[in-house]
Amino acid sequence: MTARDLDELLQEQTAYERKCQIISEIAAYIDGMSNQAAYREQIDLLFAALEKSARDLESGGRLDDVCAKEIVGRVSDLKREQEKYQVWLLGEAADCEPVEKLLDVSQVHLLGTVRQISDGQRESDYIIVCSQYENIAGIHWFGKVRLLRFDLFRLMNEISPEATYQQIKNKKEVTTAAGVVCGMSYEQKGICYERLARDIMCLAGPSQDLYMDYYRFLWAYDEITDRQKRRMEYCIIGMSAYRLWWDLSRGSQSLRVLGFYPQTKKLHHLDWAEDAAEAWEDQRICEKLMGQDFLERDFLGRFPGIAEICETKREEIYTPSKEQRKEDAKSIERIFHKPYPETYKENLAVLERWLEFLQKNNIKAVFLFMPFPAQFCELTSGEMKRQTYLVLENLCRKYGADLIDLGGDQTAFTDADFFDWSHLNAAGAAKVTRYLNEYLMRETKQEDRMRGLHLRPADAQDCRFLYELRNDPLVRASSFHTEEIPYEQHQKWYEQKRKNENCRIYILEDAGAPVGQVRADRDERGESAEISYAIAERARGKGYASWMLAAAEEQLSEKGFCRELLAEVKNDNIASQKVFRKLGYEEQREDYGFSYRRAIGQNADGK
Repeated sequence: MTARDLDELLQEQTAYERKCQIISEIAAYIDGMSNQAAYREQIDLLFAALEKSARDLESGGRLDDVCAKEIVGRVSDLKREQEKYQVWLLGEAADCEPVEKLLDVSQVHLLGTVRQISDGQRESDYIIVCSQYENIAGIHWFGKVRLLRFDLFRLMNEISPEATYQQIKNKKEVTTAAGVVCGMSYEQKGICYERLARDIMCLAGPSQDLYMDYYRFLWAYDEITDRQKRRMEYCIIGMSAYRLWWDLSRGSQSLRVLGFYPQTKKLHHLDWAEDAAEAWEDQRICEKLMGQDFLERDFLGRFPGIAEICETKREEIYTPSKEQRKEDAKSIERIFHKPYPETYKENLAVLERWLEFLQKNNIKAVFLFMPFPAQFCELTSGEMKRQTYLVLENLCRKYGADLIDLGGDQTAFTDADFFDWSHLNAAGAAKVTRYLNEYLMRETKQEDRMRGLHLRPADAQDCRFLYELRNDPLVRASSFHTEEIPYEQHQKWYEQKRKNENCRIYILEDAGAPVGQVRADRDERGESAEISYAIAERARGKGYASWMLAAAEEQLSEKGFCRELLAEVKNDNIASQKVFRKLGYEEQREDYGFSYRRAIGQNADGK
């Protein structure tokens, strides 16, 4: 039956015999559907209209216009329902009812709800599995009908409700965030994010390991830099004395990895790759049937109080009984029982890769070592803690990261700052927030100072400034040539350097006044350049050297001046050693002190 047939039925000039024929065709059409319970309501209404039309034709020889329009409307409604996605819900009523409410009725015709799959479901587009069924685990098709594993969506959402709620929040917070805090529940519960001096987003979550940390960070980085075209400024990485030995995907709570999958698209060592990939494809399909936010609506409907649970800081104070203290001691000893050298190696590699990424993209890396109650500190593995601090100190030195150590001072936090054997209460979280704000405010002041800096090529008028800087007592003491230079000798040297194509000299200005210089002398092959620098006395101790060298590297790289920078630093020049380490130069011990090497431009990416 075509639209033309229905149009003929509405035309007054259509012959009586033709209208009878069309009515008969419609009756035959719906008679063939009489056993389809899913369309019972539409079929009954259409039958009623057809019976009335038959009586009109028999009694008067004509079809009433109102009746004709009703028939055409009913047929059109039935056809539209048939053109929609034909869907069954599979599962218990309590699980299916919320899913039914999510369906977009403009796109979906619900055929019904069943508790078991049978041949009756083969003539449909999709079967949405609403309850967990072990007997269909790993099965995604029933004949030609796709099974959409809503039960797996719920498992991924509800295995860690706090993590799911946080990811819902992240979608909004990432639009303004200047940085992130990664870590475990200690950082999640132990910081008042709404009180931070900068807009820092929480990516810390229950039982989260460094691998998941890193990939959740990459999600935020892509959102901020690629999609929003903004710069990420901070990455704060929460640490504890056992975290280097922790792998969530291999622990007793390994299924929690599924809770982070929407952001990370990673399962690490959890053997659910095929199911997770199918679930991701199922989600794309379900978005057509229910709308893009269907998972959020389902989750918030099933956990109506989750926002209050996650947002409210606990006020209780940790005052355990003797028996409770014994049980807590067992829990603490259990988390430090991690004889996993391979996990330790893997986590070290993750941190190295992470900090290289942060350094390359000019994001400030900060390690945050959280505080813990007295009993936790007493039972902490001394060897694991010592090894963790050695790792952090090395990474801070190598990549210019900072360490905020709130676990080293046992007087700053007491048991009154915790609500259980490891998590901070509201008072403790307020303390941590104050420490973080002090750090962020110092960094902000430093950034404000840097805004007035400018690096430009040296010109003839800079000769006197460079002469005075070269003969500064501290500059001479740090140089490999410590003698004082006469001005006439300096003039000749400077004129030669300015004409030399293998030399570049830049002047650092602060609010228009010269405060530093950096020089690059290229070898004859044009591959490497030896870099040296000096800062005027009035500008020292402000972090200008790091900014100046980074800016010089950028200019040298853009102009293709060289592929590699080299530097030599005397043993007693501690300040310069810190600068080159902070900027990621490879360090080599020498008789005179240290040599440094750093690839720049495309060569820095190994291309």
